Amino acid sequence: MANQINSNPIVIDTTNTTVIASGATTRSLRLIQWVDDDANIANASTLGITINGVSLTFTAAMETTANYGQVPLVAWQVGPFNPGINVSHLVVDDMAEGNIHIWFN
Repeated sequence: MANQINSNPIVIDTTNTTVIASGATTRSLRLIQWVDDDANIANASTLGITINGVSLTFTAAMETTANYGQVPLVAWQVGPFNPGINVSHLVVDDMAEGNIHIWFN
């Protein structure tokens, strides 16, 4: 699957992808999910995102002994925010596996 940046949610499956370029129109962020679409995110895999100039790294804590029968499975989520958070710059820096779903108002 290729990046889908003109949809809502935006779906990112490629690292070093700029979702909102610095200096672009501010958007209202509702929700971000790291989705394990192929059931291949390993325990301790990392996701790196830069939001408004702040770099964040998240580590997946995946159950390796149980099969929940859910694909896709949400490995990590932030939100939903109501009201949304104003974002003027967002980059997916690093992602081991899976894809990122980003919802805006």
